[in-house]
Amino acid sequence: MKSFGLIEQYKNYVRDLTGRKLVLFGGGAECFSVINNYYRAGEVYEIWDSNPNKWGKSIYSIPIKQPPCDLSTCDAEKYVVLITPQDANAFIQICDFLHQNGFYHVYPSGILTCADTTWRYRPDYGRKFHEFDTYTLFCENEDKIRYARGLFVEEKSVYIYDQLVEKAKYNIGGYKELCENLYGQYFYEDFLTFGKEEVFVDAGAFHGEDTIKFAKALGGAENLKRSYLFEPDEVNYGECAKELCKFFSIYQLDFDNGIAECEKFTLLRRGLYDKPGCSSFASYSESSAISKVYGVEKGGGISLVRLDDVIPEWEKVTYIKMDIEGSEIPALEGARNIITKHKPKLAICSYHMLDDLWNIPMKIHEICPDYKFYIRCHTPVLYDKVLYAVME
Repeated sequence: MKSFGLIEQYKNYVRDLTGRKLVLFGGGAECFSVINNYYRAGEVYEIWDSNPNKWGKSIYSIPIKQPPCDLSTCDAEKYVVLITPQDANAFIQICDFLHQNGFYHVYPSGILTCADTTWRYRPDYGRKFHEFDTYTLFCENEDKIRYARGLFVEEKSVYIYDQLVEKAKYNIGGYKELCENLYGQYFYEDFLTFGKEEVFVDAGAFHGEDTIKFAKALGGAENLKRSYLFEPDEVNYGECAKELCKFFSIYQLDFDNGIAECEKFTLLRRGLYDKPGCSSFASYSESSAISKVYGVEKGGGISLVRLDDVIPEWEKVTYIKMDIEGSEIPALEGARNIITKHKPKLAICSYHMLDDLWNIPMKIHEICPDYKFYIRCHTPVLYDKVLYAVME
């Protein structure tokens, strides 16, 4: 666990970065490590080093220069300096030198161990989960964050929400202290109550684990009235069909055409969205995601459907779970009629996009203002932050 002082120092560093250029001081091995582990070349403005033999050279195309000593030609306020040498004496000497020359936004590079690098440069998110961007995003949306915070009905959820906002704002890793029901999301919270006629929507079904867990939580397969599962990834869809057949003792089922249906479940190789259409699809096995949506007439890719169009009118949905890699908000809009009519329990993953923390609760509240909101963390890392909405 990081010390409180180190984390606060890191937060100050992130705040200082806004509108300033990042410079690394020291062109040695530690500098290579910082660039390899935390910052790509375009994110570091310059490298400064006191060794004249290094001036004019570069590391990953970042120029190594003599530290500026003439403040008439250099506005020190425009820079944040990370000192890369780890030796304490070297750090003190460099820090004193910089302070004497008017540079006060100076930090040890060791504070970067506080940064969460899980999704820092993931291809489908660009640089969204990166302190260069997160701090600004959260500052720009303070009113929405405050509004969403006011929707939670218990102190525990407010505390968890505040911590999630703080960690995401500064891109700080580590959620262990917020966890409970570790990897036991969706079915075991004391504010969730279940009956004998549960109709479950499993959006982002993967291999069917959540439908199977729900049936077991209800006391067995016979106690789950029906599950509607949506899994657009072809490989995951096939595995899901096999696992469901095994659990529900289905010995013959045709699932080759993208729909598998029997008395207990309907499994569709479809994605949920706010309008029918098609989409290109980025497959990362456990985290496949809709990447570009276009009209039905174009064809190809995966099919997108509205939940309101798929569930029969006579079916009363009692519980909706969504873990669909950033498509939760359009999928909720596509379920508007079901939500307003049946007011099912909702368990919506709220970590795929940073603004999910406020946009998802606000979206649900806009669709149906009667819901009561809770939030829980179910893993010690970035994943499985779940927003629950229930009627009381």
